Amino acid sequence: MEPLHQAPGLPASLATARYARHRPEATLLYELVDPHYPPFLAALERDGRTLPTFVQQEFAAYLTCGRLEHGFLRARCTQCHAERLVAFSCKRRGFCPSCGARRLVETAALLVDEILPRQPLRQWVLSVPFPLRFLFATEPASLTAVLGIVYRAINTHLIRRAGLADHRANRRRDPDPALRQCAEPEHPLPPAGGRHRPRPSWMRFSGPSPPASAGTCNGGAG
Repeated sequence: MEPLHQAPGLPASLATARYARHRPEATLLYELVDPHYPPFLAALERDGRTLPTFVQQEFAAYLTCGRLEHGFLRARCTQCHAERLVAFSCKRRGFCPSCGARRLVETAALLVDEILPRQPLRQWVLSVPFPLRFLFATEPASLTAVLGIVYRAINTHLIRRAGLADHRANRRRDPDPALRQCAEPEHPLPPAGGRHRPRPSWMRFSGPSPPASAGTCNGGAG
């Protein structure tokens, strides 16, 4: 590992920063999954059983994430011409701890910098029992229906607390309270292929509504 060159405008604290390539093969989780996952699949096949397709995709992607032999980019400094190899990541949402942590950080930055206004807010979190988490992971339509019910319940609660129930009844069209839904990963969960997770939270803003471009936050971009 070599120290990074300090670019103009960077804080002085970054002058001593060092680059370290992520090596998933050296982690305890990888050392457990890599040798035992193929025999586990073979044992299931002998018994006439199999894992859901999305679960197999999550494991397969995790075993290739961050490995140079599965693809990489060569990054080259235009000043000192130093080169670094950056392995491709799986960018999956259900199992990989590295991609999951990066997605959480990116989502937090997105919320703070682009979605949440500089206003007080209140948050509601829906945490469902484990059996329902597996149901929602395999049947996204049921999760969508539940989220709609919870959203309407929160919406109705806010309208009544604000004393606007009678006011809204006399108007054909009135804007809803400033609510934004943010789906958060909660482990342990089955690695689903859908964009929603069974632990959504709703944030209510007191003050002007967020920008029109701020919508549902689903855990960051792709």
